[in-house]
Amino acid sequence: MKNTLGMRIAALRRERGLTQEALARAIGISAPAVSKWETDASCPDIAMLCPLARALGTNVDTLLAFEENLSREQITQNLKQIVSVARSGNLHGAQKQLCDLVRQFPSSADLLYNAALTLDLFDLLEMGQGEASSRENRRIWKRRWLEELLGDADYKRHAAVLLAAMELEEGHLDRAQQLLSEEEPPTLVEPTVLRVRLYHARGEDARALETVQKQLFHAVHQVQTCLMLMTDERMQPDAQKRLEIARIIAKVDALFGVNAGMSVGELFEQYLKLGQTQEALKALGAYVSVLTGPAKGPNPLLFDPTYKVKGDRAAAPPEMRKVLLKGLMEEEQCAPLRSEPAFQEAVQRLRKSLASEGQGE
Repeated sequence: MKNTLGMRIAALRRERGLTQEALARAIGISAPAVSKWETDASCPDIAMLCPLARALGTNVDTLLAFEENLSREQITQNLKQIVSVARSGNLHGAQKQLCDLVRQFPSSADLLYNAALTLDLFDLLEMGQGEASSRENRRIWKRRWLEELLGDADYKRHAAVLLAAMELEEGHLDRAQQLLSEEEPPTLVEPTVLRVRLYHARGEDARALETVQKQLFHAVHQVQTCLMLMTDERMQPDAQKRLEIARIIAKVDALFGVNAGMSVGELFEQYLKLGQTQEALKALGAYVSVLTGPAKGPNPLLFDPTYKVKGDRAAAPPEMRKVLLKGLMEEEQCAPLRSEPAFQEAVQRLRKSLASEGQGE
């Protein structure tokens, strides 16, 4: 991501919620001067750096980018610590830490993207119980960070899709369409074969394998996404056909493992809608086993060594298990199952897994 002094000033100013005029007043200069700094038409005088840094809530070293950008490992470590604070019940403190981290490294595209995703996790943690103003602030931060990424070559497409989802939720259909139309159109010639031939010609066989495995993973994920969309009643009104599609999704998952066994959850939903109680209970039991078990990687025959599960971790975060548990206990369509021993056993396993991580209901 291009990183100039002007871009850092602009990013930090927006983080503080300041207009160019407000920043200018804070440090006793004109608004056009701030505009020139942000467009890199001119630079602040040395005497202005300290008051400028204070007004932007940072320090001179950060403003001038004397510090190194965070590595991906450092970003992961920092975000893990912040999420841990949030899960302990201090969501406000975690949000402050996240914003401070972004403010400290405003030009790190990796950080901006992952910070935006972390805000989604905070929404899950609140489970709709928090203040509306807190959720709205998170939406503002997320939008701001994603809009910053529209200028980054590596993250532009990802940011555009996430922003389009936000616009759809808010009913801004034209803006959503505009963002989705900015995605790069598919090429008429598939470049994967040419890339692989190129890497083999250079003797880079491992890189050729990685390219194929990444393309295969993406293709399978796309297939499963399209199949999931076809289980929508608006696309397929026939409930029995929706069930058959859900079975196909589960078979694809079993073969490739890209969705790590999670597709059985869709089977549970479809059996439940058809009133097939015993089949629904079997699918629920299998789904809970996946969610409470260790994380599994995709089929190693097809995806090793590019895709592997790193470390010993649970298949699903506690927030995901909490959402399922809440739905099982509160949703009306689950009422016929609640007296069944298999249902009670699945609920108990969910509760036990959450309690073992200090994440009770």
